[in-house]
Amino acid sequence: MKRATVMSITEARANLLTVAERFERPKAAPIEVTKRGKPIMMLVPVDTYEAMAETLEIFADEKMVAGIRQGLEDIAAGRTIPWEQAKVRL
Repeated sequence: MKRATVMSITEARANLLTVAERFERPKAAPIEVTKRGKPIMMLVPVDTYEAMAETLEIFADEKMVAGIRQGLEDIAAGRTIPWEQAKVRL
């Protein structure tokens, strides 16, 4: 993910249409909105938000996380099968 642009709340309010248009571009960077110099919120494109929500959903599922960990351990230990063999099994 690209580094966030910092923008005051006054700038964000004055440039809301520009911010929205910016988020229509692929891989748009988030915007950190500040008030009196302190960060108060992040604006992110919808695709970024959806990806984050999906990731959080996966991490909330203990069985899924355990399966991912096991898969990574299997790969690291060389416990894999060739794609052609896996394709036949499927």
